[in-house]
Amino acid sequence: MGNLDSLFTITSLVTLQGAAGIAWFVPNTLGWLIGSGFDKARKWVALVVALGLAFLAAGLVPDSDVLTWVIAPINGLLIFATAMGINQFPAQNRQPSQTTVAQNQQRFINSWA
Repeated sequence: MGNLDSLFTITSLVTLQGAAGIAWFVPNTLGWLIGSGFDKARKWVALVVALGLAFLAAGLVPDSDVLTWVIAPINGLLIFATAMGINQFPAQNRQPSQTTVAQNQQRFINSWA
């Protein structure tokens, strides 16, 4: 069972790196499975996932108060912004031509912008 230690856990999901990774991975995986018709929804799915993970983290706080729930959506936006940065990094230095995009319609990483 040592391999299970390398998978995501609740503890790793509520870190910025883990949450941003999931907020990046879920929409890109869905986009790859569904196809190019999903491209416009990727950023919205990422935002929903990021906010959901932030509220999950807030729910795990043992002595949560009102301020915890006020900060949760701010953390969700931080997770989303981090995921956006991860998503844009591979395409930052190259702009594919229309021919390249047409030849490679089903890419795993597409721009969310």
